[in-house]
Amino acid sequence: MNRSSGFLPFMDILTGLMGIIILINIVLSLSLADGQDVKVKIIPKEENITWRDKSMKPVMVVCASNHVMLQKTRISTKQMKARARFHRKITDAIEKRGDGAYLLALIKPDGYRSFRYVRAAAKALDIRIGYEPIDGNWEMVY
Repeated sequence: MNRSSGFLPFMDILTGLMGIIILINIVLSLSLADGQDVKVKIIPKEENITWRDKSMKPVMVVCASNHVMLQKTRISTKQMKARARFHRKITDAIEKRGDGAYLLALIKPDGYRSFRYVRAAAKALDIRIGYEPIDGNWEMVY
């Protein structure tokens, strides 16, 4: 008869209890955060930028369903269709950031239509563009 196995059932119960506590913690955290706006400050990673590209400066463009937020300026889809004015606003924002500026499009789930306008403008103006899908309830902090 082996008496060393008496400790294993206790460890199984303890491990199961810890798993249940972790599960309860996750469920409570998700239910408390549901429906609340989350403030987010986007800081582009520098890990993928070479030493020559450290001077790159993002110009944030948040793409939503019927508008974009270019820095802190709201531009509607109707205004984006007037290409000359929209392109001028993008050019002005890029010029304010100086050398190494590029567009960083942050795309909300319903903002792919607006993103197409931004991408077309960047291509027409020969401006570098990056993009990142973001959650719909994030509030951007500039």
